[in-house]
Amino acid sequence: MRILIAIDGELAQRRFALPSGRSWCGRPAPGIVIGIPGPGISRRHALLESREEGVRITDVGSANGTWVNGVRLAINQPHELRHLDRLRIGTQFFRFESDEMSTDAVIGPGTGVRMARSRVQRGRTARRSLSTLMWCGVGLCLLALVAWTA
Repeated sequence: MRILIAIDGELAQRRFALPSGRSWCGRPAPGIVIGIPGPGISRRHALLESREEGVRITDVGSANGTWVNGVRLAINQPHELRHLDRLRIGTQFFRFESDEMSTDAVIGPGTGVRMARSRVQRGRTARRSLSTLMWCGVGLCLLALVAWTA
């Protein structure tokens, strides 16, 4: 399931499930799936597209902008959302949540697998290094013991 959770303001803690297809964000009106009251919201502020591959958000020329993780989106340039991204639509803040937390579809083609592998490899390398260090320490202790008893 893919949802937007309002973090603050009039909509605080309200959850918006994103259906497949297009969902408009803007001032409350017919045809707007995510109606956001208050100043700074355009009639049609942003477009969310929920596809099999993931969810994209596009600022469609709003006056006050659409932001993802503190970065303002370029107008009419779709942006792939990732699990736990923070959105600001006008003056309203949201958190995006998705079941597909680390899939390629949500992160972008090819990057998810690489990121997951690199984390696993870093973990293995760290464990290997710690293991090697431990055995070196044991070896040094044995050498010191042998030298002391001789």
